Amino acid sequence: FTLSPTLRLGKQILESIEAIHSVGFLHRDIKPSNFAMGRLPSTYRKCYMLDFGLARQYTNTTGDVRPPRNVAGFRGTVRYASVNAHKNREMGRHDDLWSLFYMLVEFAVGQLPWRKIKDKEQVGMIKEKYEHRMLLKHMPSEFHLFLDHIASLDYFTKPDYQLIMSVFENSMKERGIAENEAFDWEKAGTDALLSTSTSTPPQQNTRQTAAMFGVVNVTPVPGDLLRENTEDVLQGEHLSDQENAPPILPGRPSEGLGPSPHLAPHPG
Repeated sequence: FTLSPTLRLGKQILESIEAIHSVGFLHRDIKPSNFAMGRLPSTYRKCYMLDFGLARQYTNTTGDVRPPRNVAGFRGTVRYASVNAHKNREMGRHDDLWSLFYMLVEFAVGQLPWRKIKDKEQVGMIKEKYEHRMLLKHMPSEFHLFLDHIASLDYFTKPDYQLIMSVFENSMKERGIAENEAFDWEKAGTDALLSTSTSTPPQQNTRQTAAMFGVVNVTPVPGDLLRENTEDVLQGEHLSDQENAPPILPGRPSEGLGPSPHLAPHPG
């Protein structure tokens, strides 16, 4: 991606992460294929969070952060998982943000240093020893604030979501990026497809976007993303009801996972 979609998608994804955290849950598998763009003319520039299969409640009945387990087991996808996840530690709100950070670097730069390595333990060791500021070589200078902030957080500390949001907003302002400008994938004629009829979802456009950028798993994507899904990472592991929260909050079966329009079981 160019910087424009990277920053604008970053804003929307951050909003959805903050929304799920605000109702006491962690996503624990933030990665590109768990987000999708809307399919209708009214939603095609909205990014939706998908797949809450690994979500876990991190608060107790009084709303306080519950004590971390000594050993929690690995959850997530190797390429985007935090160092904490690799160490089988209890994941907190900051771990979802680490995964967002890795995602956005990959969006802008094209790949992460451990992209071709599939071994979970090896990737974990690389991440732990890697000088993360090197990842920012081709990123906006404002991203140093993003990195410094998430590196300062621990399991109990609430992230400063507005601080991170300011990273995106200031980066956009500095580069003259408008909120409503076309995304990269629209420049190949997507606008014409989306302006036809609202009665028929633009299936052709959705498939093209997914195939080109690995946003949704509706068509096979090249190589790494296809092989490196959550099922590969958790192969042979059985997840109990106690270990993972249900995908829909109790008492709200038809409302999704929160007030944010970016949290929805199906885009569009």
